[in-house]
Parts: sequence; C-alpha cells; structure tokens
Amino acid sequence: MRNVYWIKAADKDFRKFPKAAQETIHDALAIAAEGQKADTAKPMKGLGAGVFDISLKCISHNLRHTAR
Repeated sequence: MRNVYWIKAADKDFRKFPKAAQETIHDALAIAAEGQKADTAKPMKGLGAGVFDISLKCISHNLRHTAR
C-alpha cells in the first residue's frame, strides 16, 4: 500500500468539503493507494499514466479532486 500525501493548501480546501464527500474521496484514495481503481475514479487524459480524476455528486455540488 502506498502512502497518501497532501499538499497543505489542498488539505485545507479538502477539509471544507461536506463530511460525506470527504469520506467518499478518502475511500477512493485508499483504494488507489492499494493499486486499485475506485468506481468514482476515471483516468485523466493528457496528464500521464496513473493520474485519475475522482468525482462525485454531493447534494447540488459537483466536487472534484485529482490524485496521482
């Protein structure tokens, strides 16, 4: 399992997301750290192999976080 590291500004922004969104994205990052792909992740084109977009809908907001 790989470690997940946060850039300070990204972590600060992430903590502003609704709790349910944080949990869903955290789960997707944990799955990625194990070398798998979460259902909420899709490969991002043009950024190289292993770069995924994790997206979800939460109430009326579409929240996105990019993980590599």
